[in-house]
Amino acid sequence: MRTATRTYGTETIKQIDDKKTDYISAKKLADVLGGLPSNVLVDRIARSEQEKPLKGPFWTNQILIYPERDGMFVNADFVDWQTKWLLPAAYIPAEIMGVKGMGLLIEPHSIETERSRTIIHPLGDKVSIIQPFLQESGWGRADLGTGMPVDRPDSEKWMATGEARYVWRVGAPAIRPIARDFGTPMT
Repeated sequence: MRTATRTYGTETIKQIDDKKTDYISAKKLADVLGGLPSNVLVDRIARSEQEKPLKGPFWTNQILIYPERDGMFVNADFVDWQTKWLLPAAYIPAEIMGVKGMGLLIEPHSIETERSRTIIHPLGDKVSIIQPFLQESGWGRADLGTGMPVDRPDSEKWMATGEARYVWRVGAPAIRPIARDFGTPMT
């Protein structure tokens, strides 16, 4: 596993960038070193003209959560269709229950394993609603508050503005840590 340190202004990121290292292992190592970088910080560094391009892929400290394509969150624990990772219902904001096209971006406080289930507990108020969340993999214009693509404007002129982000999503309910690699999909 390789680590690298990059400084942006007053902020430093510890980059864990081994493709073979799973998210939980990378997070445990990074927590000892000061934590994984946020998706927004990685975005700021990537857009900075004074920095050299980041090399990736590497993990960020956010986890992307979304229901099946054209689906919605309901008042129940949310479970990833493949990994069986679980977000307890208590952490899903009430205002997005029953609304199509929503996603969540969370910063985990803890990740626990109980009876062969991985349970994600967000850090306090570190739950961001992504509205609208893209229903298909592809390019979208980034929300600068989260670094996540939220819409696809009719005109493609925005692609050259530095606001374009790619998201790879599955059509089923998903809880996916965000791995950034510039020039390739986000998750």
